[in-house]
Amino acid sequence: MLHLIMLFVFVLFSPAFAEPAIDRWNYYNQRDGVNYEPINDVFHRDGEGYFACGATGTGQGIQRWIMRMNENGEVIWSSTYGQGRLNTIIESDAGNILVGGQFNDRFGAMMVDPKGRVIWENNYATTNCQSVI
Repeated sequence: MLHLIMLFVFVLFSPAFAEPAIDRWNYYNQRDGVNYEPINDVFHRDGEGYFACGATGTGQGIQRWIMRMNENGEVIWSSTYGQGRLNTIIESDAGNILVGGQFNDRFGAMMVDPKGRVIWENNYATTNCQSVI
């Protein structure tokens, strides 16, 4: 019974200790009224800014997208990585960036370095990824 109470307290209060809500950054860069760039996930690296992932483009031209911003939200770099959408982004123990999402019509994951260069990329199954963690 004590374990259930502890689990309830953890679930109830853990959002209070999570990173501040970013409201998906509500970042939509409307270029010519057609293209859009929704951010699906963000993480903060202390003193170095933010890394974000999502998608950019239109219709069948939707591209996987990663962006790095400084502490003020100014873009340092922004790169696309082929057709699909990225839904989740985390930092690896080595300081690289792991993203997951839809690569064409398959679930995929990709590791990039802090400058956005691809280290590896794999497709795994015909499904969609909602979270790497």
